[in-house]
Amino acid sequence: MSIFIVGMGMGNPELLTQEAVSIIKQSTIVIGAERLVRMVDTTEKKVYISTRASDIYDYVKTLVDEVVVILVSGDVGFYSLASLLTKFPKHAVRRICGISSLVYFASLLQIPWQDVFTVSRHGRQADIISAVMAHPKVFCLTGGSQTVSSICQELCRHGLGALKVYAGENLSYKTERLMEGQAEELCSCPFGDPSVLLISYTPTCIPSFPRYGLDDSLFLRSHVPMTKQEVRAVALAKLGVTMGATVFDIGSGTGACTVELARQALAGHVYAIESDPEAQALTRENIMRFGLTNVTVVEGMAPFAFSSIQAIPDYIFIGGTKGYMRDILDSIYEKNKQCQVVITAITLETVQHVLSYYEERNEYSVDITQIQASRSRLIAKAHMMIGHNPVYIMRAIYKEVSHGDL
Repeated sequence: MSIFIVGMGMGNPELLTQEAVSIIKQSTIVIGAERLVRMVDTTEKKVYISTRASDIYDYVKTLVDEVVVILVSGDVGFYSLASLLTKFPKHAVRRICGISSLVYFASLLQIPWQDVFTVSRHGRQADIISAVMAHPKVFCLTGGSQTVSSICQELCRHGLGALKVYAGENLSYKTERLMEGQAEELCSCPFGDPSVLLISYTPTCIPSFPRYGLDDSLFLRSHVPMTKQEVRAVALAKLGVTMGATVFDIGSGTGACTVELARQALAGHVYAIESDPEAQALTRENIMRFGLTNVTVVEGMAPFAFSSIQAIPDYIFIGGTKGYMRDILDSIYEKNKQCQVVITAITLETVQHVLSYYEERNEYSVDITQIQASRSRLIAKAHMMIGHNPVYIMRAIYKEVSHGDL
């Protein structure tokens, strides 16, 4: 038996590849959504209507000596049903590519697409805000309640209403429609399903901030302690969070470190763990202030609050432990022994607790940096340097993945 998974493009039969047309003609069984099956001649062929991978697999198991064609929309490698059809033996399956909506839409707009970042809101909850903040071009599939207008409204809520947006509806059909404008202009424009979006920005559309060490004045504050700019810059550079990382920020305080971590892990997720209700509220306000959607505020005290988090951390930033340092570190390493940890402290006792812990864990290397920042203050007609408290920045790395000294 031969099985072919065929990409059907967006719906116009004229855009099928010659290989796809030839294979469909030779088939004896045609499987797929009713919309796709209607695109082909099924005379003298058996037809099975389904878009559920499990049902398709069960049906194909009953067949013998057939040429089976499974029709999928778009291209077989782009948010496709094909990605779920993995139970068939690889030697029995061939995938036939089709023209994806991204390729087709980019050609209509005469825009190159090799640098486009893709997300899908068609049955998924992709973080489009983080994607837009990290990439100059973002292509988005819409579907259901996730429409062109609702996504543009989301952009506006996060201060991104000036972004250039291209929208396409019913691509490849006679009713095809294109529109372009700023996100704020398309908020109320009705678009049907299926539709697509290409979101583009220039440097003036999105606020420009340094990668590490945002100015303290950018954050909402109260009497809740906040890690100062200079310390954040060094500590987070030591941690070295990657774009797709999962990060725990333990003792988030005002959320200053949470915000910086979330900006570094735009394709990942940050869990801000905080026990103080006032600090929780401040963290949330600062997250919203920076338009970040890849953060979850976890109410509770570490390590006890870890039980509500299913994610496995890649990086940990510890700014406060309430005396549970050893328990927190034990819990972290139970989740991921290779997790990279940075701890800030202002007392020698905390430093001693950390060193004592790692003396018993020879598989980790620890380095300590002390930083004491001073800021100028104008007093009368002279500038004086006012020193802040010295802060210890401790980093623990699993030895097999040690990065050396920064």
